[in-house]
Amino acid sequence: MSLLISACAVRPAQPTEADVLRATEMYPDITLDQLNKGLDYYKQYCTPCHKLKDPNSETVADWQKIVPAMAKKAGRAEDIADIPEDVQLSITRYLTTMTTRTVSAQ
Repeated sequence: MSLLISACAVRPAQPTEADVLRATEMYPDITLDQLNKGLDYYKQYCTPCHKLKDPNSETVADWQKIVPAMAKKAGRAEDIADIPEDVQLSITRYLTTMTTRTVSAQ
């Protein structure tokens, strides 16, 4: 009998047109290309320091605080470049679009 163990790494969801429609409530000018760029930036800038989190692990309000805080932390780390504000915004838009949580766990 064999046992299959899957990796603990999160595979972030690829945005769809349905996500774009949902996102227009927060970001009226959002496009699918912008959400995909946010996903790419999320992978590029966040994985040097830690595993990716499932966007549903936090609320919109949480992600809006976490991304700038992590960007500031990354800018102080050795061998990691500052994360430009437009990249932070793109990552935040991706994460806040993809989360479905509305209430923080207390």
